Amino acid sequence: MQYYFETKDQLLHAALERLEQQSRERWAARLDELPQPVTAAAFIEAFLAEVLPTDEVGRASHVAWTSYEVLAMTDSELAAHRSSSAPTAWKRS
Repeated sequence: MQYYFETKDQLLHAALERLEQQSRERWAARLDELPQPVTAAAFIEAFLAEVLPTDEVGRASHVAWTSYEVLAMTDSELAAHRSSSAPTAWKRS
């Protein structure tokens, strides 16, 4: 890891960015699978299927996000990054 990142903070920020990217990709894939035009019910069902930890990927993602949230309580740099990040930044590109 030290080959790619000089500090633990750089590693954490890179991991958070990757987690955000994966989350956006999963959400975009779910949106693409919805029939057009998208009904409100289908959109809400897809959203809940993505954000609730009901499968292995969802549970792992939930644990990672929760861990970052807890760490951000004492890490001001991580907290600043968190304020501009997913999952609240989800939208269709």
